[in-house]
Amino acid sequence: MKKIISIILSAIIVASVFTVVPLESMAAKKKVSLKKTSATLKISKKNNKNVYGSTTIKVKKAKGVTIKKKTYKSLNKKIAKVSSKGKVTAKKKGNTKIKVTVKYKYKKKTYTKKLYFKVKVQDVRKKAVTPSKPDNKPTSSEAAAVSSEVAPVSSEAEPTSSETEPVSSEAEPASSESEPSSSEIVPEAQAKALNNVSAPTGDVYSFSDKNMLKKLSEFSNKLYEMSSADEGDNYAMSPVSVYMALSMLYSIGDDGVKSDIAQLTKMNDADIAKTGELFNYLSKQYKDYFSDDIIAQLNLTNSIWINNGTQTDAATLKTLADNFYCNAFEAPFATNNQAANQAVRDFIKKNTNGLIDQDFKLSDATLFALINTLYFKDGWEDSELQSEQRQFKLSSGNVTTDFLIGKYFDGQVQETDCSRYFYTETSHGYKVKFILPKEGYTLKQAMSAENLNKVNQDNDFDAYDEVNNATHLTRCIFPKFEIKSDTALKTILENNNSLQNAFEEFNSPLYKENSLMVSDIKHKVVFKVDNKGVEGAAVTIIPMAPTSCDPGSLEHHDFVLDSAFGFIVTNSNDVVLFEGQVTNPKQ
Repeated sequence: MKKIISIILSAIIVASVFTVVPLESMAAKKKVSLKKTSATLKISKKNNKNVYGSTTIKVKKAKGVTIKKKTYKSLNKKIAKVSSKGKVTAKKKGNTKIKVTVKYKYKKKTYTKKLYFKVKVQDVRKKAVTPSKPDNKPTSSEAAAVSSEVAPVSSEAEPTSSETEPVSSEAEPASSESEPSSSEIVPEAQAKALNNVSAPTGDVYSFSDKNMLKKLSEFSNKLYEMSSADEGDNYAMSPVSVYMALSMLYSIGDDGVKSDIAQLTKMNDADIAKTGELFNYLSKQYKDYFSDDIIAQLNLTNSIWINNGTQTDAATLKTLADNFYCNAFEAPFATNNQAANQAVRDFIKKNTNGLIDQDFKLSDATLFALINTLYFKDGWEDSELQSEQRQFKLSSGNVTTDFLIGKYFDGQVQETDCSRYFYTETSHGYKVKFILPKEGYTLKQAMSAENLNKVNQDNDFDAYDEVNNATHLTRCIFPKFEIKSDTALKTILENNNSLQNAFEEFNSPLYKENSLMVSDIKHKVVFKVDNKGVEGAAVTIIPMAPTSCDPGSLEHHDFVLDSAFGFIVTNSNDVVLFEGQVTNPKQ
């Protein structure tokens, strides 16, 4: 019995010994804190000049503590910036946090503690940009779809005030191609608008379902790998445009179609139900504070085009409108196929700012066509980038072309087994991640779904080196390029055994008279990068037919994209807007 008691006491003593160290460590980590943990900053106006409020973060320490180092990082530099001395300055309306990393010494031991300072920025200037919703709905149920009054997204639409970033009068807005004028519209290309859909409010600032975003990213990279498998030249696609079209198909498909789409996207009913929220979150427009010119935008439209006289289920059309901001139009595919295709062409041209102007030749057997359009434009953070002539390596030799000299961003080039990658940012926080194959690896390996998933999920670029007390800054040096790609998605998906139920017969609640089949999936992308910024457009068409801090030292690096490379364009939540590859920038 004594032996048992002795063993128990020994165990208690041992447990106590192991408990002492963490408690001491926890006590030590309480020795530093922030004097204030939050602040509200205001953007105001004085003598016709913008005044951006600021504050300084102060760290307090307990007796016996020696602070060795403090570093500061803004978690959203578009809302507020922070200097190496802890001075926080407002940039635009919104909320963010400043991460404060404190390295200190206490009782001969060194500790590191991370603290967070909350920042709220209010814009109290009297003059404000007039808020308006992106106009992606017809103005009247009797309107013509191709007239300027019913274009679902106009490049002249006002942004919501909460999403508008003030820009100083000195800032040079990104260039914008003018919209097609009304005189360019063919009068015979008429289509009747069948509904009046409420446009997104633009008040969705974040998308909280991280699991759905992860699924969307993995689907995007899987789709790109499938689509680019046989591409040896420049190529680009827009996975989020394809997803929007597939989500509409999901809503009008039977169980077999839903199962196929769920398997391809890994989305379930709950995920698909959030597509409207995602649509709203992605839709953004930004205007110059003084001139009211649009300087950046990401506009999407969803629509269904119905053959004249086809009887449709009103409840299903309402579901499309309510859940996907989907406008419905009626066009004469069977009786005047040329006019119907011209109406579709004009609609797409207008909503891609003229970048996509093509007759998609939808057949006279078309009962319905689901269409998503996407238009994206943003300038660089420092207005125009400087350029210089450099050599770009081709398999057949070298070619001289214009390279853009990007701005330095925090971090250093990261690596996977087969690639190296880094990023640059546009003025409004969209990321362009460049991916360069390592020596001995191909571009196809670097742009595989597995590798793209690693790249897209990584936003930690190791900016600060504690050991050497150095902050790393890297810039991308990349060629100007423009890509135009047509993707035969139906063939690609069939070859990968996807959507087989949609390509055969399926029953739809939208059309109960006969079974349907997806006759094609058309996807076109135009994407270009130049001194002024990034501009891209995409369309996806699914036609259906009946069947019967204190930085210490600064280390600067260049990441030069002078041979075949890939790229991903994402928003701040890693939603993939475009993916592509450049094998010859002068192609």
